[in-house]
Amino acid sequence: MENHPVTSRRRRPIVWLCAVVVVAVALGACGKTSSAPSSSSSSASAGGSSASTTASASTSSNCGTVPTLAFHDASGVITSLGSSYTSQFNGYATPIFKSAFSNFKPKGSPPYTIGISVTAPISPTQAALIPLLEKDLHAVKGVGNVVLLTSPPTGLTTQIQQTQSLIQRHVSVVVVEPLVPQPFIPIAAAAAKAGIPFISLINGTPSPDSINLAPNSVADAVTSGAALAKAIGGKGSVLGVHGVPSTGVDHQEFAGWRAAFAKCPGIKLDDSIVGEFQPAVAKAQTLAYLSSHPQPVAGVVETAGMVAGVLQAFEQTGRPLPVFVDAGPAVGDLVFFKSHPDKLASAFSITPTGLANATAYTVTQLLGGHGPKVSELASLSATMNQSNLSQWIPAGATASDQAVVEGTWLPTSYLAPFFNK
Repeated sequence: MENHPVTSRRRRPIVWLCAVVVVAVALGACGKTSSAPSSSSSSASAGGSSASTTASASTSSNCGTVPTLAFHDASGVITSLGSSYTSQFNGYATPIFKSAFSNFKPKGSPPYTIGISVTAPISPTQAALIPLLEKDLHAVKGVGNVVLLTSPPTGLTTQIQQTQSLIQRHVSVVVVEPLVPQPFIPIAAAAAKAGIPFISLINGTPSPDSINLAPNSVADAVTSGAALAKAIGGKGSVLGVHGVPSTGVDHQEFAGWRAAFAKCPGIKLDDSIVGEFQPAVAKAQTLAYLSSHPQPVAGVVETAGMVAGVLQAFEQTGRPLPVFVDAGPAVGDLVFFKSHPDKLASAFSITPTGLANATAYTVTQLLGGHGPKVSELASLSATMNQSNLSQWIPAGATASDQAVVEGTWLPTSYLAPFFNK
């Protein structure tokens, strides 16, 4: 049995859409904003039970290719930007509206005040993101003050009250990381009525009154699923580990993986495990699964943050390691997969630096009188594979390193066409 140092970690950061798991569990968070997209050959049912993904033999030659899925562009802007943008919105789950702030001009003269309401730094991602947001927003030309408010992990009511108070203070722009997006739809409308741009981070608020900086979770899964299908030769059993099936990120990612595997009649997806976004739970559930399923497991997909627990289960049972899709990896994960190149199909993550930079750029454009054309400023997450792992691993990092993966996401060159000149 190989020695896998990364699997000795009992805990690791959850660096993905659900900044606070307990809220996701209690409230069905992370924003199930619309029905997950479907294709003619894939199932979009919720997970949590054993499922087999099948497709006709005529699609087998396309196994390992990325299917094209529909998305709802009510603005028409994404299509007009061409294939380099439509590919980023492949299967995007939230309707894309013409932005209510397309013709925005800031009120008054600088210095401007930016209001922020985010979850407290209870995770490595939050701990990295908050100071970066403050720093980047302070650096925006014309900004004189940044008001930062944080809410506890179960503080949806607190966060709503904080955002309302920022609007009542007539800040120039409000930036929110909504725990649950739907309750913020009327708040975004109130901000728009007051002439205040409302920027929603990670969990996009589905409204033309919100400017959403968000990953495309469906496309992340479709793309990584196609890579996994190639890595395992288009056949075998794939174990799917849900975080919380009712959450938006879980629903969307599994819809994407099903769409990718629908092109592969030799792949069976069994998504009967629920890991609750917790490595320890994922390990226990995987151990139970492996004890009752002696057949080989070719691949694993998981919603976010649970790879270490699944790895531990395979190691503890002496079962051969499958090929992984790693959503929201820690630096230590990438170190491990760098030394085990045949065990990683793909990893993907948004990055605190990228999100903070994109937020500051959006505020810069708004205060400069260049409103966004659309509500959704989205793209696939940053992708890691064997061709670029070295770029994502800091010097001296080890397999036990729990640091957040950092790097570029939503660069200004990509965002610029979304804004009016």
